[in-house]
Amino acid sequence: MGREIRYAARSAGGNDNGDGGRGPTTLVDVTTPRTVRRDLPCPRPGAHPHHNLATAVAAVDAMAERGRIRAPEDESPRARLAATRWPGRLELTPRARDPAGPPVLLFAAMSDKDVSGMLAPLPADWPLVLTGTDSRQAADPTTLHDLLSPGRRGPCVTAEDSPSALRRAAELAGPGGLIVVLGLLRLIGETGTALAPRPE
Repeated sequence: MGREIRYAARSAGGNDNGDGGRGPTTLVDVTTPRTVRRDLPCPRPGAHPHHNLATAVAAVDAMAERGRIRAPEDESPRARLAATRWPGRLELTPRARDPAGPPVLLFAAMSDKDVSGMLAPLPADWPLVLTGTDSRQAADPTTLHDLLSPGRRGPCVTAEDSPSALRRAAELAGPGGLIVVLGLLRLIGETGTALAPRPE
């Protein structure tokens, strides 16, 4: 990256971001040793997906150049990239309105992770709910609490599992409040399932 592969991204205005609302779509131009592809849509928020997109395009070009795969049609990558979805990855559900207080963090991790380091970029006064998941790899909430930085100032509670943690986080957030789910992907999946509309 930066030598054989280069990319430039620019905003293309609002579009359906696949997360229940409208958000910015980014167009990315990617240059590889084989070709230049322009106006590739990147529907995921944040800057890191641009890098990932360029890497993926370069990998496809390298495989096509070596005869491992058939070179994609010009419009094929655009349609496939535009359809990219990763539920839970910087996904904003349309439930929060105008929160009166700070977001509540709902967090799970494995016990061998740098828990303090993972939470360090976030304000230390935001309320925190620590929980486990139905995965055996998830750390016990009490263990997570012991791994927290002593500099944390916000309220911190533990919950045995993700459904009870979600209820506790909702209580702390209050009506219309914002809950940020992070850490283990399993926790994100479990809370997504809990928030999904029930079939009639």
